[in-house]
Amino acid sequence: MYDRILVGIDGSEVSLQALKQAVDLARLLGSEITVVSVINEMKMPFSAEFGLWARESHENLIRKVLESLNSAIVKIGENHPNMKVEARIEEGRPAKKITEIANTEGFDLIVIGRRGNGLVDHLVMGSVSSEVVRTSHTPVLIVG
Repeated sequence: MYDRILVGIDGSEVSLQALKQAVDLARLLGSEITVVSVINEMKMPFSAEFGLWARESHENLIRKVLESLNSAIVKIGENHPNMKVEARIEEGRPAKKITEIANTEGFDLIVIGRRGNGLVDHLVMGSVSSEVVRTSHTPVLIVG
């Protein structure tokens, strides 16, 4: 039914709850999971505000995302050593990238949190989860 599950996380508590739900579902169904974190280029902090060059800010953001992803994957591996889990980082608009990955790579289900760290995006153009539901051909489970 759901052999391949795509989970979008942004480090927020609700996205980590979505990951937990995806792991529970994958354990029951024998599914494999791909965890993706999408770095939104539009959210890069202004370098002058933080006294950093833009490249340093970008590298720090990637480092934080990698740490979060690594921590999540390690926990899954400790609790479910036989579960097949892949992690990746992408760049772009989160909803568009998640939908694109699911639609082009043959995922059976997308699992995402109701609303994560993107409050400004939510106010301007709606939540990532709402956009994924509107644009994806893949079923979506929203947790939160």
